[in-house]
Amino acid sequence: MIATTGLLLAGLAWGVGEDRAEEMRRPEVVWTGKAEGERAGPARAVAFSTDGKLLAAAIGKEFAIWEAGDGSRRRTIREPGTELVGSVAFSPDGAVLATGRAKPLDETGRLWRASDGGLLRQYKADRLHVTTVAFDPRGDLLATSGYGNGIRLWHWADGSPLRVVGDDVQVRFALAFSPDGRRLAAAAVRPHSVRVWGVDDGRPLLTLEGHTDFVNDVAFSPDGLTLASCSSDGTAQLHRARDGSLLRTLGDRSPPRDRSRSVNSLAFSPDGLTLWAAGVSSSSGLLRAWRVADGTLLLRDASGPPIHDVAVSPSGHLIATARDDGTVVVARD
Repeated sequence: MIATTGLLLAGLAWGVGEDRAEEMRRPEVVWTGKAEGERAGPARAVAFSTDGKLLAAAIGKEFAIWEAGDGSRRRTIREPGTELVGSVAFSPDGAVLATGRAKPLDETGRLWRASDGGLLRQYKADRLHVTTVAFDPRGDLLATSGYGNGIRLWHWADGSPLRVVGDDVQVRFALAFSPDGRRLAAAAVRPHSVRVWGVDDGRPLLTLEGHTDFVNDVAFSPDGLTLASCSSDGTAQLHRARDGSLLRTLGDRSPPRDRSRSVNSLAFSPDGLTLWAAGVSSSSGLLRAWRVADGTLLLRDASGPPIHDVAVSPSGHLIATARDDGTVVVARD
């Protein structure tokens, strides 16, 4: 969920200065994983299973599955071809993994059995290029997007296509279903905005503007009332999901074309009270957490390599980050 190879979390929360933020606690690292092959490439995506027992990560040209609690490796699956794996998502029942590629050279997405890593199905996206994948929480649909215009919705169980929505929009980096599965949000490339459609009929519902650079990630709060977005412009934004009105901006906006403080990934805590965001500050990784209600900065950790993706476990106790050096770091909040 990135627009550049350098990434970030947002700047300062409202009313909390950088000096004070430096003194805040850091999450406790529980375990660190990496690809089995040498020179595998960056870790670009992480995802917890819905029961919280497993963690999957896209690292270089493969994806790996670990026991989330202790980091015991379940298996590693190498994708066919030469392209890097760019996205990974668990089905709502945790039985299936979907993967997409990091670059627009492969029009094929794949579904895998989480139990043994067996390939279930390949799906062609008709020049849409599969770089981003997301499962409908109701359990029936898979959304895919990439460097071509439009988002394709599939019945993933049998591979049959349902429809293409937003055929005038390019979505490279992020898709998110609402918790009830009735809305689909996407990070549009040009103009830099968040678009929302109705899933059942494909009707456009909202266009959220305000970011001045690539929108790198979008996420609905667990109650579906808030829609968060983050950008290479150095900010994260919270919108009312019903009408798109801006609730709060988090972070300091970067100067034009300065992506050294890009915010690349977002995740709500399961109770919806905290927003986690991750990316880069200059050349290091930066992980922060804000209180959603008032924008107070709760945690700041500026350490390690730049971060491409962040995920929160269903219990809310574990935070996983995908790092530019090919490592996956799981920490306890």
